[in-house]
Amino acid sequence: MYSENQISEQFGDDILKYLNRKHRGGTSNEKGNTYESFYAIYKIAILSPSVIEQQLEIKFYSQALAFVDDLIIFYEFEDRLQHHQLKNSPSITWGTASQSIS
Repeated sequence: MYSENQISEQFGDDILKYLNRKHRGGTSNEKGNTYESFYAIYKIAILSPSVIEQQLEIKFYSQALAFVDDLIIFYEFEDRLQHHQLKNSPSITWGTASQSIS
């Protein structure tokens, strides 16, 4: 939409740096959401025959209040939860100690 030069001239270099970080984060978030959606659709497709043919009850939750939260599959017939933490990056670099992904 705007050139970096226009933003820098209008608002200064600090705001340009902030805006670049914000844009990079937004782009990464978008890629992650797309990856999570495709994975959820994949799991739905894989589990659909069990639901249709055996009439098993399976529920899907996304971004639930849990430590591993990207996708949770609840197999009601077994009273079992399966948690998925999905990342589309080969390395995880955020968080430390009890605040880390591990």
